[in-house]
Parts: sequence; C-alpha cells; structure tokens
Amino acid sequence: MMIYTAYGMTSSSEILDRLIRAHQMTQGQAAVFLGVKQHHISLYVNGKRKMSADRFLLFLEKLGGEVRVKG
Repeated sequence: MMIYTAYGMTSSSEILDRLIRAHQMTQGQAAVFLGVKQHHISLYVNGKRKMSADRFLLFLEKLGGEVRVKG
C-alpha cells in the first residue's frame, strides 16, 4: 500500500490537484504541460483513476513538487 503525504493530504489526487492549482492552471493546461489528455487529469484529480507511482513522481517533478523519504 502506498501513502502519499504532503501538507496533511494522503492521496495522490489531492496532491496533484493542489499542485495544478498552485500553478494557476486549468486541467486542460496541466494536461498539455504534463503530456497527457485532459480527460486523464480529470480522472486522476477526481480519484476515479489511479496513477502509477512512476507517473505520480513524474508529475511531481514536472510541477515542482518535492519528494522526501523518511526511514
């Protein structure tokens, strides 16, 4: 089981939504920037489609997110 945490959020969809909003992008603009279809961004943000860890990390990197691993 994977748990994503940032600012008290525990889902990748919440984190993706927060990052898109922080960049003041629409889902369509984010889709172009991230190289995916807008429909997929909508599904991810609304929690109707799960992202692979690789895709999530790629999106984080492109949107300027930070990954910290605590042991």
